[in-house]
Amino acid sequence: MESSRWSFEEIQYLIDNYHIKTQAEIVLFLGRSHTSVSHKAARLGVRLTNSEIQRRAYIGNSKREINGDKNPNWKGGVSQHAYRYKLRQIAKFPERVKARELVGAAIRSGKIKRLPCIVCGSCDSHAHHEDYSRPYDVIWLCRKHHNEEHNRGRSDDSPRDVKFM
Repeated sequence: MESSRWSFEEIQYLIDNYHIKTQAEIVLFLGRSHTSVSHKAARLGVRLTNSEIQRRAYIGNSKREINGDKNPNWKGGVSQHAYRYKLRQIAKFPERVKARELVGAAIRSGKIKRLPCIVCGSCDSHAHHEDYSRPYDVIWLCRKHHNEEHNRGRSDDSPRDVKFM
């Protein structure tokens, strides 16, 4: 591909319109590539200010429809406002929330010591409540075994460990 020299008119158009038009519009008008326009603007010392860059990003995003599946940050229905889901959990399961808060406070204050997983011995363990009405009656399970326990359901022969210091 042959590179052609920039004419005076093209350079003047670039300087006059770089802050006004988008690069795509300039590229289309001049019949040059994005790279060519960017490099020429840099060599001429024509730069966008931070506010111009932000404005262009905002305008560019507002023109596109980026809801739901079209949004590259879509997480399959997980809201940015996770607190809304937390409020639902608090309203729906207040005894669970209270038990978790009590155990968390007891761990932080040192009344309960976090133990390794009772199945595999992993130190990264979670408190599992068999009965939320007894918040300090917990067994310690790693994430894997905690999820298995919830998927399997409750069993009466599970050991229960409560450790107060």
